[in-house]
Amino acid sequence: MRILTAVHLVTVLIYFCLMIYVFFKRPKSNLNRVCALVLFTLLIWNFGAMFMRIAATKNLAMFWLNISSIGWIGFSSVFLWQTLIIVKKEKILKKKITLLGLIIIPLVLIYRQYTGYLSNDFIKTGFGWSQIWSDTVWPALFLTYYVTLLVLSLILLLKFRRETEYVYRKKQSLIISSTLFISFLLATLTDVVFPEIGLTSIPAMGSVTSLVWGGGLVYSITRYGFLSITPASAAVDIISSMGEALFLINREGKILLVNRAAEKLLGYTGGELKEKEANILFPEEKPSLTERIFEEKSVKIDRFSLVKKDGSSVPVAFTASVAKNREGIEAGIVIVAHDMRDSIRKSRELEESYRIQARMREDLVKEEARRRNAQMKRKLNRTEKLATIGRLSGSLGHEIRTPLSSIKNTAYYLEKYVDLKDTEARAYIDILKSEVKRVEDILTSMLDFSKTGEMKISRVGIEEAVDEVIDKMKIDPNIKIRKRISQEASGIKANEFKFKRLLENLIRNAVEATQKGGEIEIKTEKTSSGICLFVKDSGEGMEKEELKNIFEPLYTTKEKRVGLGTAIIKEIVDSHGWKIEVRSEKGEGSEFKVCF
Repeated sequence: MRILTAVHLVTVLIYFCLMIYVFFKRPKSNLNRVCALVLFTLLIWNFGAMFMRIAATKNLAMFWLNISSIGWIGFSSVFLWQTLIIVKKEKILKKKITLLGLIIIPLVLIYRQYTGYLSNDFIKTGFGWSQIWSDTVWPALFLTYYVTLLVLSLILLLKFRRETEYVYRKKQSLIISSTLFISFLLATLTDVVFPEIGLTSIPAMGSVTSLVWGGGLVYSITRYGFLSITPASAAVDIISSMGEALFLINREGKILLVNRAAEKLLGYTGGELKEKEANILFPEEKPSLTERIFEEKSVKIDRFSLVKKDGSSVPVAFTASVAKNREGIEAGIVIVAHDMRDSIRKSRELEESYRIQARMREDLVKEEARRRNAQMKRKLNRTEKLATIGRLSGSLGHEIRTPLSSIKNTAYYLEKYVDLKDTEARAYIDILKSEVKRVEDILTSMLDFSKTGEMKISRVGIEEAVDEVIDKMKIDPNIKIRKRISQEASGIKANEFKFKRLLENLIRNAVEATQKGGEIEIKTEKTSSGICLFVKDSGEGMEKEELKNIFEPLYTTKEKRVGLGTAIIKEIVDSHGWKIEVRSEKGEGSEFKVCF
């Protein structure tokens, strides 16, 4: 019993020294303060246990057990608090419900211990008084609380170790979680499980076995600077985690240190480069690159090749400078290299993209030039055709009309004197009159091209002009004409004569395309392009080749036509600055759209 008391006393002194050391190391740090509080709970636990063992009576033993309960009940909560700070989860601590849970639950359990609901009796053993748990539900609740917080803390530490990029933090988390697990697994067995199953020959040693964790904490503090950040630890942290490859080379040209990025870049592992000659990285450089850096003090190279472990080279851009020690003496070289492989690949892809775009632009320019040349040729051919027709119309119009009038008059007199019963003669006279009419139409079309001079523009009613043209044309009654002239699109400014000629040619084309029983639709609409006139037939429609050449002078697919109707339409449209579109599909008729 005396040995056990001495062990508790030594443990109390150790925890007291650790608590003072941690607190005064950084008294303004929350992490140091909470860590000191953790150590204080362990100190109280040992302090109460020490006097409980040697108490003269049960009542006195209960008094010291109640004192120690502040430690063995409060420890789990305070340690979870510390763990949340270690794993950078301070935001959770800012929530009131978290703080209330970490404070209220242990206070309730401590109160229940004071009122006899956790441990309410003792038995005398060879090593002093040993507590007995009560028969209430509270011991089970305490065990659940204790194990839950312990497991949660371990999970947070192990998860943090897996996710952090910093090597020293990984080692710290591993040390703390490992020693914690070992010490409090033993504490759970000796202080909770053994008394619960009636095994009283082994003393409750949880307060003592916690020294394993205390030792781990002290080791992590002294070895890795866990509770404070020093310039040295920060430098190691930065070098270890930086994405660029870093090399430290001493005055003799040997590699002292490389980071993980450098090892990965060159294919080395586990410190294989340490103490090797730096020239293995750039053997072709004459004189040695290290000598050049010492001479120039600072070197920056945009494109350089480093030799990998397998002998191949990797392109890098790097900056190197001379490093000095505290006395200002040049002690070595620091080289920071950036892997250029991705940049080179992207540069090549970009260059290839530029070349493709340049070729595409060149092809587009050539295609546009070809298109414009073809368009100019078509316009030139059309202009030449129109000019030829105009010249012929002007010179031959009068010469043709004079004999044509004589033929027309002769047909008229023959009709008067031929016997009405002579059907054959009458048929020949009708043919003669029909052909004269066709020649007159052709001549009128040709003369339209020879007319020049300024057009007289006036207000023209579309519906009146349509009615006049239809009446004059005497369309077959078996063809239905459907008109839909909008009130808001009923009038335009145009040369009245030419507008009527436009309507005449549009309607004549529709009539010639439409068979008996068919329908022609003439309508107007007000659109974003202005007032538009639509003339649609129910004929057979046109092939693509016909649509392509529809406005060419002298182009026709119809018998007894010279191909000037649509050419006249286009000429009238162009002379007014209007626009015309034709939509047609084989078997679905055609539609001419003129926007004024």
